[in-house]
Amino acid sequence: MEKVAFLFCVHNHQPVGNFLRVLKNAFKKGYLPSIEVLKKYRFMKISAYYTGVLWDFFKDHDPEFIDDLKELVRIGQLEMMAGGYYEPILAVIPD
Repeated sequence: MEKVAFLFCVHNHQPVGNFLRVLKNAFKKGYLPSIEVLKKYRFMKISAYYTGVLWDFFKDHDPEFIDDLKELVRIGQLEMMAGGYYEPILAVIPD
């Protein structure tokens, strides 16, 4: 049987100024469970992107989550994608 490569990237975003309760709910129901599943199935490798607003939220409300992300990156299971803090459309910013 022929092997097939499947590339999977998750784009995680919350708008600037979103309500704290919305961020907490999204973390509890989405961001945290997705990383817990990844930790459980070590054969899976994904790429992920988190907006600057989310990094601030993680830092202030669950810094251990950042440690989990770092560990997954260290072992090669997670590749982080990067972008501008507020998600600017980089192609339209003048040189």
